[in-house]
Amino acid sequence: ANSGKARQLLTTTNPDGTYSFSKEYGWSAKVYAEQPGHQFQATNGLMYWEYSELSQNYQNKDYFAVDTFTLTYLAGPGGSISGPTPQIINYGQDGKPVTAVPDTGYHFVNWSDGSVMNPRVDLDVTADITVTANFGIDTLILTYLAGPGGSISGPTPQIINYGQDGKPVTAVPDKGHRFVNWSDGSVKNPRIDFDVTADITVIANFGSNEFKVYGNVEFMPLWDKTGFIKNDAKPIYGEPFIGVEIVVVDPDTNQVIEHLGVYTDEQGYFEFYKPLHWGGTLAIYRPATGQVFGYHTLLGGGYPVIEDLTEDFLVSGPLPQTPSWITGYPGMEPHIKGKVVDLNGNPVEGVLISSVYGPAYSDITDEDGEYDIVYPIFGINDVVHTPESEGFIFSPKDYSYLILDRDFLDQDFVMISEQKNE
Repeated sequence: ANSGKARQLLTTTNPDGTYSFSKEYGWSAKVYAEQPGHQFQATNGLMYWEYSELSQNYQNKDYFAVDTFTLTYLAGPGGSISGPTPQIINYGQDGKPVTAVPDTGYHFVNWSDGSVMNPRVDLDVTADITVTANFGIDTLILTYLAGPGGSISGPTPQIINYGQDGKPVTAVPDKGHRFVNWSDGSVKNPRIDFDVTADITVIANFGSNEFKVYGNVEFMPLWDKTGFIKNDAKPIYGEPFIGVEIVVVDPDTNQVIEHLGVYTDEQGYFEFYKPLHWGGTLAIYRPATGQVFGYHTLLGGGYPVIEDLTEDFLVSGPLPQTPSWITGYPGMEPHIKGKVVDLNGNPVEGVLISSVYGPAYSDITDEDGEYDIVYPIFGINDVVHTPESEGFIFSPKDYSYLILDRDFLDQDFVMISEQKNE
């Protein structure tokens, strides 16, 4: 009994489960039935019978044993339990909620009884429950892709557990290409991703293994041998010089060490490609005369130098990229060169190549069948050269030039053994 003071034993039950006790008039207390390992409930629905100022006898103050159950929640590897465990509850009562909490890199899978409820509340419990929360390690995907110009060697995609290391992969450039980097900035190749904690998708970037070198060659259109244009104006730039070759030279000797086979086009433009880290000193080579020029050689300039080619390179500088080919200077006159052969390809000596500008601009083929006609300046218009040898005709019958804006090479003729009047 609990009468507001310390709990006291009133009586014990008989073998048949009955009990009785006597108390003085006016006694008050709450009376519980107790036995270790059991819980009892009064038939009034409470856990006790209450007596207030006892003044009469009472009967049928019965109790019945209430079953209690234990709810035990355990955590498997990779997680923990949040919430009360174990829980002791009465038959038919509900448990309190518990949550299976995964560790970093893990996820909740299920409870050992198959339930996937999380948080979990067991309702209307009629038996002991012991369950274990199962956790699984997170799996991550490593995906390695190749951009244009290459491929990937090695496993991709890779499925690995959280915190594990990936397997090595290599970005393999195609021929003429090179590996640049991965899309996340890494330059490791082969690549291994360590201690992975998130999905990874990266692309291997490739670049050309060759870079473009390009520029323009122009000349100063000076119209007399004084070095000035008409009206004594200052020299100007901007006339493309066509058909000259870009070469590599030894700057100390001015000797060509590599013919690139690259020639300026109708706009004076040139371009060529060289591999990564290529270097060289560039110059302009004039096939008609064998002359070699740097940029602005007569103006105190020098040769463009590429020390370590790592990107496209524009041949440029503080001045327009114009060789000092000043029209009218000695050795800078335009040339027209060619060869005369017979139908068997043999050179023909002594053929006159005449010009509409008169004998001063004509030539006779030498023993190799070659001729070389030199004009004083660039820019002469409507030039016509005609081969002449008595009793023969030629193919073509002549060459005509609207304007002498370049050297003209390989202006060849074939002499045909046929009378002109036939």
